[in-house]
Amino acid sequence: MADPSSHVHGYPGRLFVFEGLDGSGKSTQARLLGKWLSSQGYRVFHTEWNSSELVSNIIRRGKKKGLLTPTTFSLLHATDFADRFERQILPPLRAGYLVVCDRYSYTAFVRDSARGCDSAWVRNIYDFAPSPDRTYYFRVPVAVTLRPQARIPAEDLLLRGRDGSRALRRHHRELPEVP
Repeated sequence: MADPSSHVHGYPGRLFVFEGLDGSGKSTQARLLGKWLSSQGYRVFHTEWNSSELVSNIIRRGKKKGLLTPTTFSLLHATDFADRFERQILPPLRAGYLVVCDRYSYTAFVRDSARGCDSAWVRNIYDFAPSPDRTYYFRVPVAVTLRPQARIPAEDLLLRGRDGSRALRRHHRELPEVP
């Protein structure tokens, strides 16, 4: 590996992020990259959005019962991400692993902004998250992203950020250019 000081975040590991609308293929590609890197002898850690044991059940319950406002949804996801970052992402980065993230803070920027939260406010919440070494954006036609979800009610798709709306697409296009 290269000198850690040459990394965007300063840790010896590498941070690879996969972003895009649900159904775009990012999760599949993240898993495939992780498996391939492991087969090449690299130490790899894979992590997914909404995977913190601390709040994932609260988020699931709140979505199911329709209790979440855009602000509470945003704050719960920020808590989930902060816990995931500190417990799942940072330790492997410090240990020199290649960390493959199936979604990162960019998911929150897009979803929370599309739901009506102030974009600057959302970005400030995630200000602690370092920039990844590499980010892969999966931009596919909305029709492709909706195929596997044809039987999911529209209001549930919106809560999940999967409605394929113009707002989600616009916010994805407005994400900052990253390495």
